[in-house]
Amino acid sequence: YKDRLVWGLEPPPANPRTCFARGVNLNGPAVTVDSNSWQGASQAGVTTTGSGVSQVTTPFPAVAGGVATMLNTATRLQAGTELTVPADNGTYLAYLYAASPSQASDAEASLLTVQGEEPDSSQAFRSQTVDAAQAWARLGPYRVDISNGKLTVGVSKGAINFAGIELWYPE
Repeated sequence: YKDRLVWGLEPPPANPRTCFARGVNLNGPAVTVDSNSWQGASQAGVTTTGSGVSQVTTPFPAVAGGVATMLNTATRLQAGTELTVPADNGTYLAYLYAASPSQASDAEASLLTVQGEEPDSSQAFRSQTVDAAQAWARLGPYRVDISNGKLTVGVSKGAINFAGIELWYPE
């Protein structure tokens, strides 16, 4: 209504190929995902109060290529920790690649924040393994307005392993 979302989630872009702004592998090397070049963590200038982790199980659902490489490592954020990615000021749709932490103590729902706000769907990702594989999901899109030159993602409850971030220009 009047160019503002009043209910539900932002729809996915109609033509995402023309809208890709940036992708970052949060704890690993540069990768290519869906023909888009993503930066590695050091190249992108990622900073975090979380810790780097290696994923020790096969991802579920199964993936190959750049997404599989990205999911091999992640940044583990627990309650009160965050990561920051430098970004040009503007409005974006952000997607987060989240993987289940492998510790049994992480079985409760986790709450995430994007730019300091908890999205309505924040509790949708729950730590789990499926047939001995580690669950992962592409969360979002979250509409973000960047005015301070950085995108900040945090966890306010539980723990989530974040493997990647995609930024898209909204149409």
